[in-house]
Amino acid sequence: MTAETNKLFYEGLIENNPDKLLKSPKSDLHNHSTKGCRRVKRAVDVLGLDEVHHGNNAAKSDDVMRFLADSKIKLNMCPSSNVKLGYTDSYKDHPIRILYENGVKVTINTDDLLIFDSSIENEYLLLYQAGTLSAEQLDDIRRSGLGD
Repeated sequence: MTAETNKLFYEGLIENNPDKLLKSPKSDLHNHSTKGCRRVKRAVDVLGLDEVHHGNNAAKSDDVMRFLADSKIKLNMCPSSNVKLGYTDSYKDHPIRILYENGVKVTINTDDLLIFDSSIENEYLLLYQAGTLSAEQLDDIRRSGLGD
């Protein structure tokens, strides 16, 4: 999509679904953000989101990470999906660490179990085995994701 198409798409969602998108207590969007970190912020701004699925490229901008952390926007990360689809090179290099260390609320999830063949437990284990996050960090993410 071009920038103008994206703008029209997001604004069309708001115009055509205002009750669903803006008045619901929780709004989210599946956003791989392959076109740049600002797209994550734009989606949040335009749609009034409080969480984004994926949003990996947010880790490329201190400003976007600060915005997400300050706004308490949660990124639901799916490491195996990101690695297998080439959005990140490896579990060790997954941007979840950078996001977490910059105060962005993250959760660890699976994407499509039938395609990626990974459970949530396995996602945690893969990140731990790769040295991406410590056991303490992973437990903090787990507790935060459960609302603790």
